[in-house]
Amino acid sequence: MSLTASVRSDGPEMDLFVRLVDVAPDGASHLLARGQVTVLAAAYDEEVHVDLGQVGYRLRAGHRLRLCVASSDAP
Repeated sequence: MSLTASVRSDGPEMDLFVRLVDVAPDGASHLLARGQVTVLAAAYDEEVHVDLGQVGYRLRAGHRLRLCVASSDAP
């Protein structure tokens, strides 16, 4: 599984973090996959590919998938 996105930053480089999460009806979340890349030419539109590894998962009734895309991996 992977994500392809076009990114740009005010700085000369940036990190891009992607997490795929299972969210239960009560709001509890469970990490399914995670990936990250460092973009060295982020001052310009840059197409990047983030590998999330292999994912095989059955989503329970009432659960949702959340895709988190961020430039920081802080909790």
